[in-house]
Amino acid sequence: MSAERTHPSGQSDGLSQAGGAGNDVAAGEMPDRPLPASLSKHAASGVLWTIAQKCGVRVTGLVTLVILARQVGVADFGVVAAAAIYVQSLNVIADLGFASYIVQAERVDRRMLSTAVWFSGFVGVALAGLTVIAAPFLGHALGVQHFGPVLQGLAPAIVFTALAGTPMALLRRRLAFRSLAVPQVVSALSAQAIALALALTGAGVWALVAQYVMSAAVTCLGVWVVARWRPSLQFSPSVARTMASYGVRVIGSDLVGVLRGWIENVIILSVVGVAGVGYWNIAMRLISLVTDTAASTMVSVSSTVFAQIKNERQRVASAYLRACGVTLTAIAPLLTLLAAVSPVVIPLLYGAKWEHSIVLSQVYALAMVFVVHATLSRGLFLGIGRPGIWLVYGIAVDALNLVGTALAAPYGMTAVAIAYLGVVMLAAVTRVLLVARVLGLSVRVQAFQMASQLAVAVGAAAPVWVLVHWLDGRIPAIVLLVVAGLAMATTVLVLFRFADPMALREIWAPMPRGIRRLVPAWVRRFGTSGPMRSRGGAYRGHSGVDHSPP
Repeated sequence: MSAERTHPSGQSDGLSQAGGAGNDVAAGEMPDRPLPASLSKHAASGVLWTIAQKCGVRVTGLVTLVILARQVGVADFGVVAAAAIYVQSLNVIADLGFASYIVQAERVDRRMLSTAVWFSGFVGVALAGLTVIAAPFLGHALGVQHFGPVLQGLAPAIVFTALAGTPMALLRRRLAFRSLAVPQVVSALSAQAIALALALTGAGVWALVAQYVMSAAVTCLGVWVVARWRPSLQFSPSVARTMASYGVRVIGSDLVGVLRGWIENVIILSVVGVAGVGYWNIAMRLISLVTDTAASTMVSVSSTVFAQIKNERQRVASAYLRACGVTLTAIAPLLTLLAAVSPVVIPLLYGAKWEHSIVLSQVYALAMVFVVHATLSRGLFLGIGRPGIWLVYGIAVDALNLVGTALAAPYGMTAVAIAYLGVVMLAAVTRVLLVARVLGLSVRVQAFQMASQLAVAVGAAAPVWVLVHWLDGRIPAIVLLVVAGLAMATTVLVLFRFADPMALREIWAPMPRGIRRLVPAWVRRFGTSGPMRSRGGAYRGHSGVDHSPP
């Protein structure tokens, strides 16, 4: 999640008032390292490293998931997905926004970091213990077989995730995205190997549980190794109070989302059944392959950059628009392509028993375009010290989502997905108005940017959808997917070339030379040529967005 950068009151970050935390800096205990002079260059490097990490994890994860989906039952996937929602919500509580505080703080020292580690570790252990005790009662209340034991099996992940929060925040603060990437790749591969070994020996649902816990454990160990920092025995109650008072405001919308997730989970399990959660889980796995690789990368890197320019409103506005433009350019075509080819991909990868996930995948793929934009906007509001506005917005949207789920659940998971799409589209309109009010950005510019990106993505996917339906069953599925991908890439390239050439240039600019050489010269010239920006000046693309350096 993105982190808030300044206090809503505009005060300093409060460390000196919290017991003189800055004194350790003079004593040489500052764990920070100097930030790079070129934020743009290091942000681009961070994007590439994070994408590389996520691509590696997701590609190998897809292979693992294909095998697991054929070895593990639909209900087992649903039970683990439902239990994981509970565990992920407790991870938010265990952190209490301390990691966000560390990322945005003007200065950090050993006492503050040690306080965060011991607090999060204690809360993580306490929540894991309560989960083990409460799991049988929750399983009985929900009436879901194996829910209690599965939840107990996932409980250790709460502790590992809580302990990993501080070193991960410290690495993000240093813009050390390469160091963050390595342990996450290692953890994913280790967890996938364990899950496959167990699934092939008939472990069933426990293969999924082991994968979840192993991933959290290895990530925790890895980030502590690469952070090259160890906590002292210091614990400052005053510093903890300062971080907690700040963190509660930051994670307020997360906690509201947690409550919504719990209630939605109960509604779906009670009305649709555990199989519905299983179909939803498989549908979202494909979508996560796209969103986690591209969208979450931009969110993670841009939110860290916002922390460095938080006092320069014009640069924040420019960076926000560029982040939205680049992310939508990269993510929207991929999601609409996924919506078009889902009827081929899901049966091919997971088997015929998962065909009920096809429509869910299509609807949620379209909805995630708006969710990605919302995640970037959340980072903006927290970054400029306006978490209260985002909290009210989040409460309203989550309440509307909850009502939509309750009304749609009796008609099945497809109706739930369609209701969700309607809510996120309505929320996007509200979000544009909020950003215009807070940053002074024109509603027309924001709306045109979003509409043009969506128009290109949907316009490119429409002929692909027709192609898929015409050729499905007539040619091998693999060949059809290759043809669809090439058709989508060509159409997107042509449409963006004439609709907004600077969108492609923003993506192409940070690419290393080695990657550029892999792309044919005619593609480079066609896709990235266009109006050049004068030295030191700004260029306004067709969307009206200022592409000046942030």
